[in-house]
Amino acid sequence: MGVKTVTSHSKYLGLPVVFRRSKKEVIAQVVERVWKKIKGWKEKFLSKAKKEVFIKAVAQVIPSYIMSFYKIPESICHEIESMLAKFWWGSKNGERKLHWMSRGKMEKEKNIGGLGFEVISEFNTSLIGKQYRCLLTGPYSLVGRVLNGRYYPRYSIDSSTTGYSPSYSWRNIISSRDLIQKGACWRIGNGEKVSSF
Repeated sequence: MGVKTVTSHSKYLGLPVVFRRSKKEVIAQVVERVWKKIKGWKEKFLSKAKKEVFIKAVAQVIPSYIMSFYKIPESICHEIESMLAKFWWGSKNGERKLHWMSRGKMEKEKNIGGLGFEVISEFNTSLIGKQYRCLLTGPYSLVGRVLNGRYYPRYSIDSSTTGYSPSYSWRNIISSRDLIQKGACWRIGNGEKVSSF
């Protein structure tokens, strides 16, 4: 039928199959995609309201898929936030305009004087924490059984360690455990699983 055989895949669903030593080089592709999207829009013709919608609904969503599996380095998170801030404040003849508000204030909620933009690193941590929570609440899923057999066959995920030669994604999932355990609580429900005294 003329179909070519591929011996190896460099990407699957937009994510690299193999992570090598330098994670920044691989994840830098995300920055490039955000940059291309920003440059594709004519910022001088957009009102502040349109820019806000574009940043929140398009630009900040681009890295969300890769961020749900891998921890993006802080430097790349800051680079994305910096690009979005420059786009928000605009530029004239290639020179950036004055930024009237710091990025920290821009990331605060609107009801306390901010603009409500995402803190990329915190959003990244929450997405990885969601993966941990899924493994905690659904241990019999396919990915849960695979990770259980590889990293914590004799323990629960609560007491598991990174193990021997862990994958990059597993290390990221375990790194979010403290955050999840900090906010975890019992939900009584119908009381069937609550031990009686």
